[in-house]
Amino acid sequence: GTEFSCVIENEFTVSAISDLKIIKGANISAEAIYRLYSQHTVGSVRTAEDIRKFMSIPQSTIYTAWDKSGQLVAYAVEGKGADLANYIHEWGGGVSKILALLSHIRSEKKQSITIILPRHSANLRKNLAEIPGVVVNEGFLGMIKIVDESAFFAKTKKAARQNGLQEFILERQGSEIIFGISGDLLVIKDQKDLVTLLFGSLGEIPHVNKNSNDKLKKLFPLPLWFWGWDSV
Repeated sequence: GTEFSCVIENEFTVSAISDLKIIKGANISAEAIYRLYSQHTVGSVRTAEDIRKFMSIPQSTIYTAWDKSGQLVAYAVEGKGADLANYIHEWGGGVSKILALLSHIRSEKKQSITIILPRHSANLRKNLAEIPGVVVNEGFLGMIKIVDESAFFAKTKKAARQNGLQEFILERQGSEIIFGISGDLLVIKDQKDLVTLLFGSLGEIPHVNKNSNDKLKKLFPLPLWFWGWDSV
């Protein structure tokens, strides 16, 4: 999928922060976060129990913003295990309230932080881009590992046959993987190279003739759909 990473290099202030109470810590109702999360027009399918489990992931810090009436108006989660230190990968609330939270977190951290945004968060991205010292990077997110080769190879060959590629070959022989069209095969020694061929932008495969390339493009890259949290 696509994503925008907004790197907040400098401290900044916003007027909304003066009207909010910001709390750091996970001692917060999952139902309260669920209600706020549910207000977003696009999101993953979650329950309050899903959020409760999500909040217990090690090395995550939860920041929440509350208005003067004691209502939760924004939240942001920094860190997730050992992989996302100084990354805000989960958040919810109105734009001005999120900006106030980010201002507080950047001030507390005393170093740059990054917030990850989906493409449809255009208003938040626009406001962040107007802050001096914020760098907006557009990128692509994808982490794929084949964990059951025999089942996956069988499904891929079935898809090939359904697309008329009767001569398609994908099988492991010892430490090598054989891939291609009968009579025009590649020997692949590293599974990650195979993942690139199957799920990436195929283009022209080196050492495979044009006729084979044209046939393989009927099937690859394989279409995917995902569900779950923001990383796989």
